[in-house]
Amino acid sequence: MQVFITGGTGYIGRQVIRDLVAGGCGVRALIRTGSEAKLPRECSSNISIVFGNIEQADSLPGLMNGCDAVIHLPGLIREFPRRGITFRGVQYYGSKNIIDEACRSKVKRFLLMSANGVRSDAPTEYQRTKWMAEEYLRQSSLEWTIFRPSVVFGNENEGYENFVEVLINQLRMMPLVVPVPGNGRFLFQPVSINNLSEGFLKSLQQRVGIRKIYEIGGIERLSYVEMLDIVAGPLNIRKWKVHQPIPILRVLARMLGRYSFFPITEDQIIMLLEGNVTEQEGEFFEDFKIKPIRFSDVMRLSLASIA
Repeated sequence: MQVFITGGTGYIGRQVIRDLVAGGCGVRALIRTGSEAKLPRECSSNISIVFGNIEQADSLPGLMNGCDAVIHLPGLIREFPRRGITFRGVQYYGSKNIIDEACRSKVKRFLLMSANGVRSDAPTEYQRTKWMAEEYLRQSSLEWTIFRPSVVFGNENEGYENFVEVLINQLRMMPLVVPVPGNGRFLFQPVSINNLSEGFLKSLQQRVGIRKIYEIGGIERLSYVEMLDIVAGPLNIRKWKVHQPIPILRVLARMLGRYSFFPITEDQIIMLLEGNVTEQEGEFFEDFKIKPIRFSDVMRLSLASIA
């Protein structure tokens, strides 16, 4: 099977490529010029590289010819409108361009990574534009599957930004204390990057997931404070937790969130407070016969090496 992948240079995409190659798939990766070194080196001989930009539809024609499936992994954590980097541009219009090109190229299978909590009336642009991309895909003729993971963990030693990296940075930011948004009791169901990536591969190998949406969470429901403690343990970090009033955080984020030096945006605060859990996590693991990996087990082993 020949698989066309976007986002293959990113945190999740790199692991998906590894699993595709291990599963015997051919990989054609869409990247921007100059990003070649970000692809997993150990898979280089099995990757065909094509250059383009998902936001520029005229850069895509012909790139998917001969492919059997598309894995689309749009990844934008925060937007910078003044630099032309927006959720709407990447997550909706970029996805629309990829879906349209897949239809023109007569690709049959299309896997989209969305996010848990997306909906039409969501309070953030991040969630709304993810929903818009889902809607556009659902209305297409493609055999689609949509994955909505909670926060993802694993492969922290590779240095790619993820939720655990955010926690580590919070723990190391200041001496003696660690800032905590609000009461820190909002819940997550962290899912292993290996479990998520395995799901992409198995979805291509089986028909059980066609035209299904999977909300994906791990088997542990953990609060932000609990996750901080689990990460701090192997790093041998002991600090006082200082809880930050949400109203003040939101005002600061509203003023400074447009700048990359500020660690959080107002939308990210809203999504933190909303939590990130699902009641449907079992369906993903059962359909694809995947054994859930526990966040606490992985952190205990993997973070000790970078302490």
